[in-house]
Amino acid sequence: MEGKDETMRDSPHLNSTSIAGRESIEESLRKSEQKWLQYLESSPDAIYVHDLNGNFLYGNRAAEGMIGYSKEELIGKSFLDLGLLPPESLAKAIHLLEFSAAGKPTGPDEFELIRKGGSHISVEISTYPIGEGNNVEVVGIVRDISERKRFEQERVEASVAKRSSERFRRLVEEMNDGYCVIQGYMIVFANSRAAEMFGYAQEEVMGKRIHDFVSPSIVQQLSRVYEMGEDCGIVPAQYQMSLNKRDGTVREVELGAKVTEFEGKPAISIVIRDITDRKLMEKALGQKEQDYLVLLESTDENIIVVDAQTLKIVFGNGRAAKTFGFDSVPEALGSNILDFIHPDDSNEVVNAFLKDPYEQERRQRYQVRANTKDGKEMWVSALATRIEFEGKVAVLLSIRDITQSKLMEDALSDSEQKLCLYFENVTDVIYSLDSEFRVISVSPSAEKLLGYKPEELIGKLFSELNVLAPEYLEAAASDVMRVLAGERIEDSEYEFITKDGRRRFGQVSGAPLLSEEGRVIGLVSVARDITERRKAQDTLQEGERRYRLLAENVKDIIWTRDMNLRATYVSPSVTEISGYSVEEAMSLSLEESMTPASLELVRTTLAKVTDAEGKRQSNSSEAVVLELELVHKDGSIVLVEMKVNLMCDVDGRLVGLLGVTRDITERRKSEEALRQSEEHYSALVRSLTDAVFTLKGGVITWCNDRVEEIYGYRKEELLGKNASTQLHKSA
Repeated sequence: MEGKDETMRDSPHLNSTSIAGRESIEESLRKSEQKWLQYLESSPDAIYVHDLNGNFLYGNRAAEGMIGYSKEELIGKSFLDLGLLPPESLAKAIHLLEFSAAGKPTGPDEFELIRKGGSHISVEISTYPIGEGNNVEVVGIVRDISERKRFEQERVEASVAKRSSERFRRLVEEMNDGYCVIQGYMIVFANSRAAEMFGYAQEEVMGKRIHDFVSPSIVQQLSRVYEMGEDCGIVPAQYQMSLNKRDGTVREVELGAKVTEFEGKPAISIVIRDITDRKLMEKALGQKEQDYLVLLESTDENIIVVDAQTLKIVFGNGRAAKTFGFDSVPEALGSNILDFIHPDDSNEVVNAFLKDPYEQERRQRYQVRANTKDGKEMWVSALATRIEFEGKVAVLLSIRDITQSKLMEDALSDSEQKLCLYFENVTDVIYSLDSEFRVISVSPSAEKLLGYKPEELIGKLFSELNVLAPEYLEAAASDVMRVLAGERIEDSEYEFITKDGRRRFGQVSGAPLLSEEGRVIGLVSVARDITERRKAQDTLQEGERRYRLLAENVKDIIWTRDMNLRATYVSPSVTEISGYSVEEAMSLSLEESMTPASLELVRTTLAKVTDAEGKRQSNSSEAVVLELELVHKDGSIVLVEMKVNLMCDVDGRLVGLLGVTRDITERRKSEEALRQSEEHYSALVRSLTDAVFTLKGGVITWCNDRVEEIYGYRKEELLGKNASTQLHKSA
């Protein structure tokens, strides 16, 4: 029986079946990774991953579009390397990184990012740490919130543009180049220099057709500029032409055109530069050499010519010089080509130069590692061609930088493995629906939010799940139809029903899910649990309502001030105590509202309870009670008792003052009247001829001066003694 089992194990058929099964699993895994990658890449929010040193490990397509850096430029760099944050935001970012290191999610937090081109974008970032110990990676979800701010900025810029319109006209008049604007092929503006080039007075040019000054082919080109600018929002280029002046003289000019607006209408602005002298010089250089140089400088390739014997660089175009870190072509000439080849690949290059250049028809492409002048390593693809340069055998190298494609190949497999991990561990729920509203995928975080495992949701129609509160169905359906029509939705709020019947609020964003052909085949969405935030908002609103009701109905003045001692809130009772309305009291400074002595007492007290950094002293109490003199609106003085509480932020730094002010004028009057009454009756008793005692429990607590004369005891001897015993002895 054992022999039979061994035969079965060794059977080629069973081995091939096992291999086929493994290949099937690997293929399924590959498709799964591609699917998760597609979900993350289709997310409307930017999703990135970085380690605890802030070095980026991944960024999706939305992240590339948001900050302007490609994945290749992003991965391996930190936010400090890329300069993504302005200096004032660095401390906040490092603080949040410390939270991530402790395994705590953060956000959403608002930041202003600096894009690759230098522009700024306002965003909201939430982060989620994944892993433990030193293997923690941080997943960040970034949402663009700059549209509102951009709209406000555009309004400001429009106002500035309007104010600078006249200044622009003055600058245009001072240009050395001619400048004109055409609408419907009619010249509607021209500076004096343009009029001079046409041979007319400035006022004569206005209203003339551009056909009167340029050839029909140029008019056709201008028409194409207008169409391209309208469709693409771009400005094409420049044209050179001969310009016939009114007096018959001919000048060579360079004409640049771009789509613009003039007085609120589409137009083409034209800059005309006289290049007659330059054209004469170019002719003198020789047409053949000029065409050759223009061709080399305009190509996208890095062109280098190397002497086949010395391996010295004898020619190169500007693009090649820039690629290899030189400021100019002459600086690179004379360098040995091997100085820019990685040592491990230098033998391949040497063999190529020793053999290939002397084979007349041989052209060979190589892929090698190269180094720039400053030591930066890159991968290049070089096409080598034998040529003759200045009478010597040389090699023309046409070089392309393929570093990014190499890096992408190396990183692709690792990236795909991580994408699935990121999808599985985000706190927000990422899900996708097909065009029939059937759930295609959902992240495991759905179980935490709704109580459903992913397998309970996938494959079902959304309408069958009953996870959305009925009152939100219409709004949700409308949003889904918008996404399937190609739109994006941002921050829609719905109320969801969990598996156990509880209700939770979610904030949802969605974007179209596209096929490889770019056709909308569904949608991908991110849902964030905002239940606690909604509860906090409701609690805060109710608290504010109750506080304001209390503040506006007590007799004491309740007030708040910022750290510049400016009033930020005053309750209506201020009118009864000070005579000022709330609005008047809010506008008063401390100097105007109290006497100089009281003002000095306030400032001295604040200085005592705070340190040099504006934090509360550790030995100071949370509240300070002061008796102050306020100045009534009618000029009289009002005595008040002011209880001041110090309001601090989480770092213990003072951010404001909260106080309650009570009118104690009448209390002071009563206390003074009582004191005067006591003094009056005390004097009266002291003047009596009889001995007067006060007793408590038979013990003498007070006596007048006559006691000493009558009984022979001093007051000090009697106080605290039993009256019957002491006075009986005396008697």
